[in-house]
Amino acid sequence: MSTTLSPADQAHRRQLTEEHLDSASRLGCVLDQGRQWGWYDRSVSGRATRAEQEVWIRTVTEQAQWVDMLFWTGNLEANKIVGVPKPIVLASSETRDEDRRFRTEVMTLVDQAPASPIPAATTPPAVDDAWLDQLRTSLEALAAASTTREAKIQDDVTQQLREYFGDRIDPQVERWVTSHGDLHWANVTAPSLVILDWEQWGLAPHGYDIATLYCHSLLVPETAATIRHRFTRMLDSPDGRRSQLLAIARMLSRTRMGDYTDLVVPLHRLADEILGR
Repeated sequence: MSTTLSPADQAHRRQLTEEHLDSASRLGCVLDQGRQWGWYDRSVSGRATRAEQEVWIRTVTEQAQWVDMLFWTGNLEANKIVGVPKPIVLASSETRDEDRRFRTEVMTLVDQAPASPIPAATTPPAVDDAWLDQLRTSLEALAAASTTREAKIQDDVTQQLREYFGDRIDPQVERWVTSHGDLHWANVTAPSLVILDWEQWGLAPHGYDIATLYCHSLLVPETAATIRHRFTRMLDSPDGRRSQLLAIARMLSRTRMGDYTDLVVPLHRLADEILGR
């Protein structure tokens, strides 16, 4: 455990690690040695073996008052989506203490790396025309999936677009489709496409997923140009422009936490370009 962690952070990691180990045992998994920590140590994951099958097991924690939110069962509920390359949840369990809940999920193993180790690519991801074609097909299949889950709602879209862009864009969404909700380069694999992390999926403005991926490409101009070229019609539609601005607002709001600091200027430039049309 890193000595740079505060005592509170070290205690959090110990508790989450213990829950990960206990849950793995309850679910019949034998853990491998390595583990990966998620965003702000919210989760811990790693390879395991279950009934002679290699699997991926992930334990996530959240304060009890937030567990009824969209994300808590997103991965499991995404099992019903067809036509999209993604992991399948094979088993799950939940526990709680006084103020926290823990959820462990055993998933089919995706035995290839994300296209980027971080959400916003800094080098060209290893994607080709076939990968981009499969991405388009997958997003079309996802958009056609029926759900009552809401990744975005009109009130939030209106509030975020008004907060960042005033009256320079009409916030009223024309078309809502089923979406991944967090499509960045660390949530897709390459050179073969698998889409990871389905916590946030649900209805969102048409084009929100590709707008999110595009905004996470801006530090690699050739990749950004490829995404824009391949998905021009979607990005340049009224909802596509709203979606880009919505992704920009979301990413800029994260800079106060230390995320996306290298993207602040490119995101503002993109917003000015969209609003100047």
